[in-house]
Amino acid sequence: MKLALIKAALLFFFCGTITYADATDSSCSSSPKTLTVGASAGLGLLGAGWDASLIYQSGNNLIGTRYFRNHEIRGELAVGGNPGFSRPLEYFWEADALVGKTATDKGFTASIMFGLGAFGGTLRGKLLRTPDTLSSYNEFEHLDQTTIGIPLEGRLAFTPIENFDLGISVMLNLNSKRTLKGFFVSFRLLYPFLKFLD
Repeated sequence: MKLALIKAALLFFFCGTITYADATDSSCSSSPKTLTVGASAGLGLLGAGWDASLIYQSGNNLIGTRYFRNHEIRGELAVGGNPGFSRPLEYFWEADALVGKTATDKGFTASIMFGLGAFGGTLRGKLLRTPDTLSSYNEFEHLDQTTIGIPLEGRLAFTPIENFDLGISVMLNLNSKRTLKGFFVSFRLLYPFLKFLD
């Protein structure tokens, strides 16, 4: 009984095609398995970002790890009604373990992934000084942060040629320091260096 339940859970995660009634006999041997290295770069509401990832795909299921880094480009403008940009420029990074689902049709790919990881970077704290004759920036305290985060990413991409896509991602990171959300328009390079069947 317990072994059948465990097998049902594993087959559902890696194959996504079973019910408990046939768990003892189901197989996903026809589902291709791919281990892919990816790298992407883009622009969005949070600034300029890039990532590197290692993703294992079985059927429409995804599991992997990702490092993401983002840098603010100019700084928030007109804070609290004060003119001028803000300093310091914020940046953050994520190192995540992720699971998710993907679907592909006619050159388009939709995916959603979530997980758990480390989150860190430099964020702005309290406002220290508004623009004056010495500075044209809103100066904030520097907050160097490291904590645990829960990342979530949804991506819709178009693949015009093999191993390359253009897409838009909606990203969210829930953490104890600051919840971050935004979207990115990016390109991604993919290299499926391992393909195999059971």
